[in-house]
Amino acid sequence: MTGEPRVTVAIVAYRHAPYIEQAIASIRAQTVPCRILVLDDCSPDGTAEVIRRVVEGDGSGRVTALLQQENIGLPANLNIALRLADTEYFVYLAGDDWSLPDRLEKQIAALDAAGQGAGLCYTDCLRARADGSLHDETFRQNHAHVFALHAEDPYRELLLVDNWIPAPTVMFRTSALRAVGAFDEAIRYEDHDAYVRIAREYGLVYVDEPLSVHRELDDGLGTEIFQPDNRDWLEGQIIMERKQLGLDPRLTRELCARLRVRAIRLFKLGGDPTLAASTLTRVIRARPAFDPVLWAYWLLASAARLRRAR
Repeated sequence: MTGEPRVTVAIVAYRHAPYIEQAIASIRAQTVPCRILVLDDCSPDGTAEVIRRVVEGDGSGRVTALLQQENIGLPANLNIALRLADTEYFVYLAGDDWSLPDRLEKQIAALDAAGQGAGLCYTDCLRARADGSLHDETFRQNHAHVFALHAEDPYRELLLVDNWIPAPTVMFRTSALRAVGAFDEAIRYEDHDAYVRIAREYGLVYVDEPLSVHRELDDGLGTEIFQPDNRDWLEGQIIMERKQLGLDPRLTRELCARLRVRAIRLFKLGGDPTLAASTLTRVIRARPAFDPVLWAYWLLASAARLRRAR
């Protein structure tokens, strides 16, 4: 392949020793040139050694290993990669997923055709078991009940209904991602929040074919985090949603209702009382009508916050 790369691909791994070589190989096999950053988040299982061996054996000069000496989390790794990206487009891939050979070429073409008003491009996604064998249904088929391709307002749909965008398929316009503030390191899962902020300012582009493969592991992030009673998940939802409170008056009522429920649930589950109390404060200010249940939990959360501060 010739020509200057137009896309940087960040492959971020944690405990992905059995899979990371396939992830890297899938990006090296792309039909267009790209820069590849392979980051390991201080894995305890030998992932870093696999990365080092693969990168040392690459002769292109376009593959760089960034091996963390302490665990800093996915969003922090992605922000490091984004700061290093000097290309028009930016992609990240988990170390246990992989991409089909023409993925980057087709997404670059789609974003080029859409113009500067488009902030990201996503596609359908194949689903694989731990051993790499494929499920019959694609991501879109398996999530047909939430897949909102033709939403009139993708920003509202992503914020208040559901996140239907498969993370392994996303290509960002680098300037757009930087303009909306990159990845929020206060949230353990960073993708949904980034999509919401992109959708508020830019258009979304969809390519209607699977161009990446998501490996569904029993101990993957979706199993661990994305559960209604998981405090990390609740905290992330609260942080994401309250950043949007007040930006669009049409959504104030719905956002306040969601934040009220989430903050009370977080407090009941023993989560951060400071986050719960400050979120309920924002809801009270945005919709000052007296709500005895809300006020009661605000008092309880505020008292818990004071006890913790002593």
